[in-house]
Amino acid sequence: LSVVASYVNNEFGPSHLEKWIASLLSKYAPSPGHELIPTFRWQALYTLNYDMLVENAYKASKDAMQELFPWYKNDNSMDRTMRALDNPIPPFKLHGSIDHFADTSAPIVLSQEGYLVWQENRDRLYNRLRDSIAEYPVVFAGTALTNNVEHVTSGMPSVQIKPELFYKGESQSWSP
Repeated sequence: LSVVASYVNNEFGPSHLEKWIASLLSKYAPSPGHELIPTFRWQALYTLNYDMLVENAYKASKDAMQELFPWYKNDNSMDRTMRALDNPIPPFKLHGSIDHFADTSAPIVLSQEGYLVWQENRDRLYNRLRDSIAEYPVVFAGTALTNNVEHVTSGMPSVQIKPELFYKGESQSWSP
């Protein structure tokens, strides 16, 4: 996907690619799995996805345990904003968000070029992820686990990560 995204990016520009991705992803509705997420209390949510499925699941939920307030880039008022909410849950969108695709200060990480600057204006989000991994159990759900774990945890030498893969009721250890 990142190779194709790079071709489109180079041929038509990043805004064309991001608008197309936004229009494509906006057609999807939360799955039953997404709809369960708001019914649990979380310390934080971290995602590499730029879609709005989790946000839409929280909006639709009558049983949400927490108030969602997403972060997709550094913001000096993160903690002040969270303290102002009754029961906040910050989903940290580490690769950006389609509802902010026009924000050139934190572009969506999709193309190979995006992976070169993935931490740009997101270092505070990644620092929080590192702290969360050191303090709490972390659930990672996604595809291409090997690449994403290595990508997200690079620069975190003090954190030992031993993820467990679960699929179809079985588990399999994974080691980098």
